[in-house]
Amino acid sequence: MNHFTLGEWADFVWRLQDPSVTAQMQQHLDESCRKCSRIVRSWHHLFDFGSKEGLHSPPDRALRSVRGYYGLLKPGGRGSRVATMARLLFDSLLEPVSVGIRSSQLSPRHLVYSAGDVLIDLRLEHRSGRVYLVGQAQPHAANRQVAGIDVLALKRTQKVAQTTCIRFGEFQFDLESEEDEGFFIVRKGPKLIVIPLPGLRSLRGNGSKS
Repeated sequence: MNHFTLGEWADFVWRLQDPSVTAQMQQHLDESCRKCSRIVRSWHHLFDFGSKEGLHSPPDRALRSVRGYYGLLKPGGRGSRVATMARLLFDSLLEPVSVGIRSSQLSPRHLVYSAGDVLIDLRLEHRSGRVYLVGQAQPHAANRQVAGIDVLALKRTQKVAQTTCIRFGEFQFDLESEEDEGFFIVRKGPKLIVIPLPGLRSLRGNGSKS
């Protein structure tokens, strides 16, 4: 018994064969060829999987974050920088509220990130439609200096504010709240530490530079 090739069965399943060839292949299957039947079932499974792939798409916010992150890298040329996405270590919003504590006042949101040899401690507080961010960049090594490190706030890839870490790595921003994510950047020479901010629109830095 002559069998058809994998490629021919793929065209059969995708309905790309000539009608006369399709008829011959269908007759071959009707003659109970187990080997070719298994191949056809495999191609059908793959075809079904591929046809459903387009139904699953990431949310727009995730796509904006990824495009913005890679837009910061700007590969090639002398101006290239090495960017590291910070890893979230702690988020107080995910912590359970203590038993017996009920308050209409929202507590500041506490976030801790790690990137390379730096820890970034952030507190976000909502007041009258604004968000106040106070942060501190802390190197793991005690003898490392963080004063003078640039801190930038971006909306996607556009810089909207900039400030500088003071003596112990402290910095702060005055932020206007919105659902869209922005980016918060710590810049150490040629290295960038990228932190996606939760729910921010325009950002104005305290002690900002144009």
